Amino acid sequence: MVLVLGDINLDIIVNLREEINFNTDSESDIHFKGGGSAANFSYWLDYLNHQVRFVAKTGDDFIVSYLKNQFQNTKIDFINLLSKDKNTGRIVILLSETGDRTMVTDRGANVDFSPEDITNDYFKGVEHLHLGGYSFFGGKNMEETALKIIKKAKENNVKISFDPSSYSGLKNYAPPKKF
Repeated sequence: MVLVLGDINLDIIVNLREEINFNTDSESDIHFKGGGSAANFSYWLDYLNHQVRFVAKTGDDFIVSYLKNQFQNTKIDFINLLSKDKNTGRIVILLSETGDRTMVTDRGANVDFSPEDITNDYFKGVEHLHLGGYSFFGGKNMEETALKIIKKAKENNVKISFDPSSYSGLKNYAPPKKF
């Protein structure tokens, strides 16, 4: 089984049919779907018939029901931790007519993980841990949580993989260049 820890979001996908007209309307097609780098990775593992345990943190809001519904036709063991202070993550994905994209992010409860959220129970039957870069981005608590789950994986002889995720996240997380 693969243990995946990380982001889950409501993706709000905006397919622009024209250039953005600031200060007025812009024609587009808009739809919603479940997303987040860790959630997406979990969906693909499930699609490839791998057993998956996915741990994510959401708010206690209307989005959670929609996201939980996305797991109905999967075999993913979804462990949903609730944040008392933050809403579920939301991302607006803007897609231009030429295929360029940008994401406007509100990670919400995704950045509310704490080391106390990590338990030994997550590792039952697990052979592999997968973390995305977002597991480190979002403050000291995120970094401490990621380092704790890595330590627990090592203690349990669990293999570890890492996806660096976002260039902007890495750029902001990395130490300053000294030239």
